[in-house]
Amino acid sequence: MNVIKSMGARFNKLWRWIKETAWVQPLLIVGAIFAIIFSIPKFSSWFEAMGVGSTNSYYAGHKKSLEGEVKLEGVYDELQMSEGDKITKAIYDFSFSPEQGQTKYSESEYYAKLQESKILSTYGEKFFLVFVESTCAACDEAQSGFEALEGGWRNTYAINDGLDFKLYSIFADDTSYNDSKYITADDSKAFYRYLDNFTDFWELAAGRLEDNPYKTNGNQSADYFDAMEKVNASSWQVPTIFLVDFTEAAWAAGKAGVSEVIFGVNASTNVSSIQKAQLLQQMWNHLPQVEWKDDHYENVASTEDKTNPFRVEYSK
Repeated sequence: MNVIKSMGARFNKLWRWIKETAWVQPLLIVGAIFAIIFSIPKFSSWFEAMGVGSTNSYYAGHKKSLEGEVKLEGVYDELQMSEGDKITKAIYDFSFSPEQGQTKYSESEYYAKLQESKILSTYGEKFFLVFVESTCAACDEAQSGFEALEGGWRNTYAINDGLDFKLYSIFADDTSYNDSKYITADDSKAFYRYLDNFTDFWELAAGRLEDNPYKTNGNQSADYFDAMEKVNASSWQVPTIFLVDFTEAAWAAGKAGVSEVIFGVNASTNVSSIQKAQLLQQMWNHLPQVEWKDDHYENVASTEDKTNPFRVEYSK
């Protein structure tokens, strides 16, 4: 108690001296101003890390981090996997179909395994996976489309499966605490290590998606698919937007798992956010809805949507 009283007395004595010494007060004020100025970058970095005030704050709110990214060398260990690794492995594990000779299970076994894996409860039955960068004009243009689509989900835009809007993002310029532990320039980048961990998946995805109707209907460059297949990180397009679909309609069409891809949502400033949202809506509605009838699936949609460029029956 005597120590506390002694400290209090010393503080009071110092405070009286400051109040009675006129030249000290301006110095303290100037010092406080400089302290605030020098602290601004630190606060800015905190806000940027949280996505506050960033043009990509929307994507940051849906981010799957590459923090802790390591080269897995084909051996997947839950304890070593980043958030980005986990969602990608989940998609890879269940992206196969009877039509492409990739069947591991029957349909009932497939969905039993899918439920057991907790993928549906963790990520959802259908979702967008978007690759972006912190500074990317085309990503910002796509963002306006996603925001409009999410805001008008089931109201402005016709979503034909009754599912909720879901989106996850991975930043191609994300950093990890252990980047400096890797010697080579490529390995020192978390995104490069992440891509290398799933070379088989990107090859499978490129082969499947390059055969989709939108590759031709949307006039998508073969170079983007080539970069994906060869896992060329320096040529990886941002934004790259995947649709992941685990619905029965996707299984029936042989497109369960990674189902569609687009590379940007028309970055032209003449294209409104509503038009961009409509394209993303068409991407989501890429398949007609089906029901199991006796021993086969039947399309239960009243009419085929020939205006949807993601559909086989599309006509301009």
